[in-house]
Amino acid sequence: MRTVFFYGVDEAAFAYYRQLLTDMFIRVCRLGDASLGRTLGKVMDAAEDDLSGHTEFAGEYMLMQEVGKTELTAMLNLFEDAGYAFEGVKIMRNEENADVTLKELFEVTARQHSVINRARILEQLALSCSGIDLGTLPDDLRNRLQKALMQAYMIITYQRYDEAQIEHCMREITECLRQSAPFS
Repeated sequence: MRTVFFYGVDEAAFAYYRQLLTDMFIRVCRLGDASLGRTLGKVMDAAEDDLSGHTEFAGEYMLMQEVGKTELTAMLNLFEDAGYAFEGVKIMRNEENADVTLKELFEVTARQHSVINRARILEQLALSCSGIDLGTLPDDLRNRLQKALMQAYMIITYQRYDEAQIEHCMREITECLRQSAPFS
């Protein structure tokens, strides 16, 4: 059965999500910290509300079973249109994660979510450089900036989201921009 679980969502948003998804014939449950030691498969199979509170992990989590991409997109659009946009971590149940505890799953996906968000910031930083006239920069600074921008392009284009590379690239671009200020 199509099921969606929420963790870390405030009461008003959860009430709206539950009403909307119930109208779409999707079962909705709330997760709390008491469920974190159970596997995703067992939690989803039981499909029970856990009202124990959600203090162990910051942020919001939505776990889904048998929800297609089209349905997910429609749900997210409806949430946003109603003023309850869901910006948290989204996890789909699959064979690989069904036997993983929610705690482990949340830890891994929170790190992945953070790295992806940093990649988005890197992308915006790189795009902000599009108006820079590189010809006005000294050769060494121009070469460093071009190299850093190329690294950013490769990370973003090929989705090679390595946290250390992203952070290094962001520092390098930021430093080059800081040094280029007198030349603009």
